[in-house]
Amino acid sequence: GDYAFVAHRQGNWPEAVARWDAFLVKFSEVMMGYSLGASALCELGRYDDADALIRVGLEHHPDHEELLEKYA
Repeated sequence: GDYAFVAHRQGNWPEAVARWDAFLVKFSEVMMGYSLGASALCELGRYDDADALIRVGLEHHPDHEELLEKYA
């Protein structure tokens, strides 16, 4: 997560997306990857991809308020 978070904090959105994707391959149960990955996708204007990622995150965390809020 730290590796992805560095790119995220730097605003390097293409790299952040790639790193969050790699993070989720290993840690699909961790909500942060879905939330911050979707945020990075939104920064790139990839709203449909962000929506799809949030929906996958909700499959793992159906009651998580942050993901529900982003999905709305």
